[in-house]
Amino acid sequence: MMIFLALTLAFPVQAMDIPKLAPNNPAAAAELKAALEAHMDGDDAKARRRLAACIRKATIDSPDLSGCKIYLEWWAEGAKQDDKPSRPEARRLYSIGAAAYKKGDFKTADAAWHECLGESEVGTAVRNDCMAMIDLVPPPAPPAPEKKIRAIYMEGFAAYGAGDAAAARAKWTACVASAPQGSPTLPDCRAGLKKLDADKTKP
Repeated sequence: MMIFLALTLAFPVQAMDIPKLAPNNPAAAAELKAALEAHMDGDDAKARRRLAACIRKATIDSPDLSGCKIYLEWWAEGAKQDDKPSRPEARRLYSIGAAAYKKGDFKTADAAWHECLGESEVGTAVRNDCMAMIDLVPPPAPPAPEKKIRAIYMEGFAAYGAGDAAAARAKWTACVASAPQGSPTLPDCRAGLKKLDADKTKP
């Protein structure tokens, strides 16, 4: 195990050849959007039904398939978040974003949900919610270096959703190695690696 980890750290990008992702299916994307809006309205039963429909309609190995599977896991009936309390400020920002989105003020919604990521702890329900709701609006164009780092993270996210833990580890390791301190994506990449380590300890 230690030898494999050392090789992964030494060759974060070259170690894995991740297949090209399939394009999103418009029907699946519509189901995902409806699921996010239902969850925002507090109707998780409807959100789960929409996510299940998204998975049925999604193209194999597409980002929307990975996203719908992960959101379904987050919002599954009886699922429990990590035992970290959500910060009140993060929950307030989530609510501001939700209210703005419902009024059609997508710029304010996007800004509030992005700010929520900086005010929340990885693994809390409010952070998962803010990360999910950002999918509802086009995010502001980040600087080129951060955009590249975010793309590496999303490739790992897609690989994890597709069940390819080795590819996800390679991408998230590369992300941690290349992201500067202060990068908003760095905590997510570290959290991804922790998730992989936790998965390996499960029976």
